Amino acid sequence: MRRACILHPDGETFIATHCKGIVPPTVEIFSIDECSFALPEIPAMQPLAECGIEWLVPLNAHGEMLCVMCFGGSIDGTEPGSDTRAYVELVRAITASAVHSIRMIRALVEAKKELEGQTLLVTTLYESARDFTGKLEPSEITRILAYRLMGQLMTSSFALVLDQPLGESIIAGQRGTISTVGVQELLSSLELAINVPDLAEDDVLRAELELRFITLAVPVSARGIRRGVLLIGPKLNSQLYTPEEITFAEALGNTAMIALETFRLIQIEIERGAFMKQLEIAAQIQQGLLPVQLPATPGFDVAAATTPSAHIGGDYYDVIPLDGERTLFAIADVSGKGIPAALLMANVQAALNTLAPLDLGLSQIAHRINRLVYDNTASDVFVTMFICIVNHVSREVSYVNAGHNPPAVIFDADVHFLHTGGVLSGVLQDPAPYECGTILLGNKGVLVLYTDGVTEARNADGDEFGPERLVTCIQSLAGLTADEILAGIHRHLDEFSTADIPDDDTSLIVIKRHDL
Repeated sequence: MRRACILHPDGETFIATHCKGIVPPTVEIFSIDECSFALPEIPAMQPLAECGIEWLVPLNAHGEMLCVMCFGGSIDGTEPGSDTRAYVELVRAITASAVHSIRMIRALVEAKKELEGQTLLVTTLYESARDFTGKLEPSEITRILAYRLMGQLMTSSFALVLDQPLGESIIAGQRGTISTVGVQELLSSLELAINVPDLAEDDVLRAELELRFITLAVPVSARGIRRGVLLIGPKLNSQLYTPEEITFAEALGNTAMIALETFRLIQIEIERGAFMKQLEIAAQIQQGLLPVQLPATPGFDVAAATTPSAHIGGDYYDVIPLDGERTLFAIADVSGKGIPAALLMANVQAALNTLAPLDLGLSQIAHRINRLVYDNTASDVFVTMFICIVNHVSREVSYVNAGHNPPAVIFDADVHFLHTGGVLSGVLQDPAPYECGTILLGNKGVLVLYTDGVTEARNADGDEFGPERLVTCIQSLAGLTADEILAGIHRHLDEFSTADIPDDDTSLIVIKRHDL
């Protein structure tokens, strides 16, 4: 980041400090709860926009804005991805906890530094914050919480009741566990700490808490958001809690809650990392299915490519020489995404490469692949596939379309879509025999095989690229080489679609007949 500053709220404006690469701006007070990676369109943002600020990272605690960290765009100009945003949120949580803890400690030190007992509380709180920073496991966090409560407040019972949905609802003390059945709803709106003896005699909440031997109820927060309530039983010496001890309980409870929240965020990061590893494995599997180098097809110019999406899909294409006069081309798309889709396509690829040299005929190959998919997948899994054999000598193309997007054959102004075939693979155990179609690829003719990621690409208005635009695009490029046609189609797709990363893989095979 080449530009940054920190905004501290001061009355009706912010005070800018720690400015880097900018002149301290004058900014009116605004409210922000969550990280923003694009400045809101409000007048208060104008001074920040003029300074080149793009990211706003607020630090909040107990509903109070501590400050707003402002950053310019990244040096390389890239937009923040999901990993960057998650990392910023994690750093934000940790930083907010540190700032809040320091402010709380300073407040305690400044207000009670003359009294030895209060100084001890501050020291204990500081040590607790330090201990919580190094302890990530919830069991360790609650153990330290119990130890500090027993050591400083002389109580042996407590319960940390977490608001849902945060996982485990109650984390209880080691001894004298407090029952919260029937009282959680009464505590759900609690925003300030309450000392039960200070409540009115006829207060319903007081009666319910005293019935459960609860003397102190303290709401706990993380990142400025209430996350639960800390319930504390009476002192072992039966004395009342002092205001200083109540403040200590608030600070300790919030520090423990922040540690628990940090653990939760780290677990989310770990799970995201595991998911990204799965995607990486699936991408490697998918990439391994594709030909490293396209074999020569005499009399024809061939180009092929796959553009991966943000997710791992099931696109697959192959070029398999059969003999000196024939080459088999295939393109397919399996339903679903991720590792299951990649593994299924690996099986289809293996089956096709096993069956192709047997000279079974395209109808037989399609039938056997259909049976393979049907017998080995769930009922909602299917594969669309188009396979064809190009004769180098006769220039005839025989083909079977098993529910796939019909390839386009372009002869100057003439356009043919290859529909002949049968149902998509894996839907029926014994479908009607697949029909085999034939077409002659005339001089300068172009055959384009593609997956639905091409025709279903969308623009800002939600319109699909569609087969008509694809045909128009091919016709405008028909006089070029296969590689140039392929690059041209990708260029048209990029210009049409507004997505930085496509929602689905886009796979293409371009087959062009050489001039005679």
